[in-house]
Amino acid sequence: MIVKFGDRNFKVIMSELSIEHQLEQWAKQHLPIYQFINVSIDSVSNELYQCSVAIDKNTANHVNTIHAAVQFACGEILGGLIVLANRKKQSYIPVVKRIIIDFLKPALTDITAITHFSNDQVELMNTTLENNGRFDFELNTTIFDRHQNVIAKLQGSYVVTRLPVE
Repeated sequence: MIVKFGDRNFKVIMSELSIEHQLEQWAKQHLPIYQFINVSIDSVSNELYQCSVAIDKNTANHVNTIHAAVQFACGEILGGLIVLANRKKQSYIPVVKRIIIDFLKPALTDITAITHFSNDQVELMNTTLENNGRFDFELNTTIFDRHQNVIAKLQGSYVVTRLPVE
């Protein structure tokens, strides 16, 4: 399968892998930060979008908690995954517009970021893209630790559009 991202095509080897695993491989190959932090894409279906990151030498900071930048990356990627998993045309790309993050507790364990995007929102996204060529959306994402404590909350604004042709 060829995945178009902007004006570049990327070959993705299709197999019996789940959509989550395919997107995880793609992200790690083309967005190296996700390889470095070894993000796991856990769900991009049934209106649930979830990924996780383990605490390890690449994700821990100087006080042995998951670094704030890693928490941001784990939460921010979900907006892009929503688009990549659901867009009808591969020429549309997701772009983060704004993220507000509140760090509520230290992330002493592995973390999981969770958000929801309904099937109605997916339909609205694709219809709006078809009619207007652009779709703006908001997401509320929560990051939990292994014990289900809320570690951080993100409010994100995303834009889906085509890259301008040069």
